[in-house]
Amino acid sequence: MAYGRMERGARLRGAQTITLLYSALFFFLISSGYYLLFQRVLLVAVVAAILFPLLAWWLAKYIGSSEGGIRAHKPLFFLLLLISALGVFNSLMLNLEGRRIFVETIDDSHDRFDQLGNRALQELGKGGSDSPLVHMRRVESLKAALFSEIRNPQNCGQGPEARKILANLEEELPEFRPLSNPHPDCSQNDRVIDDYDTRITGLVDRAPWSNQALLGIVTDSRAAKKELDKLSAEAGESWAVTLLREVAPRLEAKNSQYRELFDRLPKDSDATTGLPARLNLQSVESLGEWSQLVYLLVNRWDKPTTYVYLLLAGFADWMMVYLFSLIRVNRGRRVEGGALGSTVSRGFN
Repeated sequence: MAYGRMERGARLRGAQTITLLYSALFFFLISSGYYLLFQRVLLVAVVAAILFPLLAWWLAKYIGSSEGGIRAHKPLFFLLLLISALGVFNSLMLNLEGRRIFVETIDDSHDRFDQLGNRALQELGKGGSDSPLVHMRRVESLKAALFSEIRNPQNCGQGPEARKILANLEEELPEFRPLSNPHPDCSQNDRVIDDYDTRITGLVDRAPWSNQALLGIVTDSRAAKKELDKLSAEAGESWAVTLLREVAPRLEAKNSQYRELFDRLPKDSDATTGLPARLNLQSVESLGEWSQLVYLLVNRWDKPTTYVYLLLAGFADWMMVYLFSLIRVNRGRRVEGGALGSTVSRGFN
């Protein structure tokens, strides 16, 4: 008889220990989910991260500790699902799926900047052989050849080939004038190159064939793509808090830049036809934003992981209720065993 009481006591303690450990996990999942959901306002995030997990835990305890369990308390269990499943789902979505959502969004943004730059290139190429793009390519080619001649230790940019290049540059840029230096000092090559580079860049900006608006779109689009490549690598190694607080604002800044470049495309042509006017950041904007959670569910309804997270969120609630019911059952058996032992002892006496 004593062995039976010890066994029932051990079962009860085991159920209590498991419930305690699982409660900590349950509280953490819900707390982190609500904190991330309201992280834009710190005070609200902290209050939600404490209040909602406590409420969910007490609901699970009440349902599991009462006779009839979930069947007898369906409205309360539904309320438990609404409160805790929301936190658990958001926590799982952000910590397990957040990186993928950010990386996919950044890659899509990279493609849109690429399309934007290509549209600007197409507009530049519409001028035929005299288009700004063709002029730019000629100037860049001549500039590279000139710098190569200057670096040549044989004549330091004063040979016949260099003079030919300088003459071609004057054709492309009428205001261009070669530096007058009858006695070149090869040790000054870097300064000469910097001087030419600065002058040529300034003349290109003022050239009659130059379309700085379109050229700027091409240049800025290429720079934005490089920055997005770095941001994608960073997002792939970041956790939820870093994604929401550091990566998301930088991605939103890129959206502002994209819209500004889009507005610079000529509206009197087909340059903007079929081209999105902004980056698609809705999935990222839905993360960590309570008012956009429904959109996040709808937008990722075709992803198997969405159903997995929903099932895990519901299972977390059911398991919490089950563990409390397990304590109730084992505590009841212990009381019944103790009462039976007392009765038997009185019978022997």
